[in-house]
Amino acid sequence: MQTSVVIGAYQFVGFHLAKYLLDQGEEVLGVDWEDVSGESIEDKEMEIGRNSNFLYIPIHKLKYLSLEKQKTIYVSCYDLSKSKRDNQAEIIEVIAAFLKDSHLNEESHIIMLMPIEEERSMYQALLQKAEEMSTVKVVFLPTVYGPWQPETMSFEAAIRKKAPSEVKKAIEAEDRLDALFVADLPKVLVELAARDEKNIQVQSEASNQWLECAQLVLEDKYTGIYKECSRKQRGMIYTIQNKTAPVDGITMQQKHFRRWQLLKKWRELE
Repeated sequence: MQTSVVIGAYQFVGFHLAKYLLDQGEEVLGVDWEDVSGESIEDKEMEIGRNSNFLYIPIHKLKYLSLEKQKTIYVSCYDLSKSKRDNQAEIIEVIAAFLKDSHLNEESHIIMLMPIEEERSMYQALLQKAEEMSTVKVVFLPTVYGPWQPETMSFEAAIRKKAPSEVKKAIEAEDRLDALFVADLPKVLVELAARDEKNIQVQSEASNQWLECAQLVLEDKYTGIYKECSRKQRGMIYTIQNKTAPVDGITMQQKHFRRWQLLKKWRELE
């Protein structure tokens, strides 16, 4: 049975990836930096935590994980970059030390998921390690949306009716040239693990995906902000099919938030 490690398993992209791997019958070692007693974590545990093929490992115990047997390790820096945590640099150091000190099986693969718009400085230690290790590849992702998108990202901030200043800040911080629905991504990431390229930039087959999503969920007053955006190419372009249309993806994200709010109210009544 194939074993995969997902660092960021209770986050956004990491959670959907872990769930996909479990659905494929794989064993998943889920590493995360969040307190597992949080409400959103409890809800995610209902979906993956009860699976007999899933084992949770807190980030501070990552150093004890053996990589001598073949494994695929997914490191979701994408999720970490979208979090509100003040100790991001400390978590990056823990992951970098793990990669440096681990005795990695030569047939294993490490896939680092990075937001395409992220500044390299904070992740320099990880990116430098990726360059040194032949088994590591970096996959750059555009904006990813769908259920469990962090509230630091513009679509979820708008759905949650955050203050205009927060929505504006989220828009300005994210890639606005493309968007991928999160459930369309895990299978692609598994496929990319077997490729030879070191740096891969994932993009939509369809054009204007972020803009189409924005028109569905963002108010007209933000139009002037999101029309201006540029970026550098970060690696070999890997184009994927958009199986989920923006209107369907945003609808699922909105329904998910309403359902989660209802569950919170029920818990408060208990």
